[in-house]
Amino acid sequence: MNFPCSSPCDGCVGQYLCRCLRITEEEVVTAIRTFALTTIQEVRRHTGAGDGCTACHQALQAVIEAHAPASSPICSVK
Repeated sequence: MNFPCSSPCDGCVGQYLCRCLRITEEEVVTAIRTFALTTIQEVRRHTGAGDGCTACHQALQAVIEAHAPASSPICSVK
């Protein structure tokens, strides 16, 4: 495959992250940031990415890890 960038998911505008459903990395990153998504299942629910052949799940996970909000510490009071 020839990609204009070094890999299919390194931040190129308009680069398809999910080829089956033609969903771009930009769309996925926007959803992750807007809805504070942290799992592939949440990304699938909000964008549809990953609902086809599932070949993009590894790339989806990498994008989630790069753009998901940091988890907040859990505080409990006894």
